[in-house]
Amino acid sequence: MKKTLREKMIDLYFKINPISFKSGTKKLLTSTDGIGDNIVRQKILNEFLEKFGEDNIIVMCKDKTVHFLKKIGLKNIYVYTDAHRKTTKGKISLIKDIANLGINEIISLEFDQHDIYIKYLKDVGKITVENKHHPKMNEYYHEVFKRDDIYVMKDILRFYNEYFFKKLTLQDIRPTLNDIYSKDEKYSDFLSVGVGSMDRKRMLSPEKFKDILIGIAKSNLFKGIVLLGKGELEKKFIDELKKELDFKEYGILDLTNSLSLDETIQIINSSKMYLGVDSGLYNFAFGLNKKIVGVFTSNTQFNHSQYDGIEIVIPEKIDSLKEEYFGNGKINSVDPLEVIKKVEELL
Repeated sequence: MKKTLREKMIDLYFKINPISFKSGTKKLLTSTDGIGDNIVRQKILNEFLEKFGEDNIIVMCKDKTVHFLKKIGLKNIYVYTDAHRKTTKGKISLIKDIANLGINEIISLEFDQHDIYIKYLKDVGKITVENKHHPKMNEYYHEVFKRDDIYVMKDILRFYNEYFFKKLTLQDIRPTLNDIYSKDEKYSDFLSVGVGSMDRKRMLSPEKFKDILIGIAKSNLFKGIVLLGKGELEKKFIDELKKELDFKEYGILDLTNSLSLDETIQIINSSKMYLGVDSGLYNFAFGLNKKIVGVFTSNTQFNHSQYDGIEIVIPEKIDSLKEEYFGNGKINSVDPLEVIKKVEELL
């Protein structure tokens, strides 16, 4: 069903069945889909808890982020599903559920909140960060904070300072996950490596990764190298990498697809340094305040290079014209020696 038709049907439904709001003092925070998106918002999420109390904060999120949100202290969680977003019945159910939560304010922490339900919730305060992808959605909020769309932490900082009347800096709002996750000291001299990403085009080719790993292994800067990640892309990547590289010869330990998320983060937290591409694990390493070397195709909103201890390698030109399943011509043009040099300098 086309979105416009669905919206008209929902309009008609609530014209016939007006929304009845349950009065209350709770705040509803609409969270983002990705774990990395929530990691970078940890400090502001915790500020809501501290200021209003856990009983007065409800966070709406996807199922895959529930574990992390509980980990940082959020208790009242409303999980919304694909049906809530994509079906008429699901959207109506979501709107009615929100109306019965006993809230007096909706705060959107997602910078592209474009689901149509928000326009029907008229009897509560609504605050958001400027939506540049779907600007019409800004009309449905009572207060819209500006954003520069250059670096995600700057936009979060502006929201934080304006909503809570603070004068914090970027350093003040850097996530701090170290105390949430334990450590395993046997990995303290290891380099932890995140091999994957949600988008295979953000990954390096196995051939390019091989050259980087061999160079680092030969540098003898680490006791070993541990490969991390989980998913079908990671499995396919490791299968290809094993054709290029003898893991045992270079002291490489493959733990991909064999650990829980918490166990994976524990190893990153324990390690001497993290190497990876644009991914959720990269953001975990950022939140754990690790020394990081990242390989990116461009200066994205999430490379965190404005913080000390983080070095980003972005190829300046495209040397590779070879069509690869993993990565693209630009990221696979990275010079392995430049990545190895960044690792050496950061230690």
